[in-house]
Amino acid sequence: MVGSGREEVAAFLHPRPVGELHGIGRAHERTLTTYGVYTIVLRANLPEAGRCSGCWAERPTGCCGSGPRS
Repeated sequence: MVGSGREEVAAFLHPRPVGELHGIGRAHERTLTTYGVYTIVLRANLPEAGRCSGCWAERPTGCCGSGPRS
């Protein structure tokens, strides 16, 4: 059982594989792991991609050019 506190939830989720996140399918998981994002904590610490949140997963620079660089 996971507690309801922020720290308890984070301690439970952060080490889990990124593919266990709701909305992350197999293709998205492959893309994330290609860039070294294997766990939920690594995804949680990524900056948002600007205007088109999540577009960095499609290309290293994102569709608007604001995503992380490889």
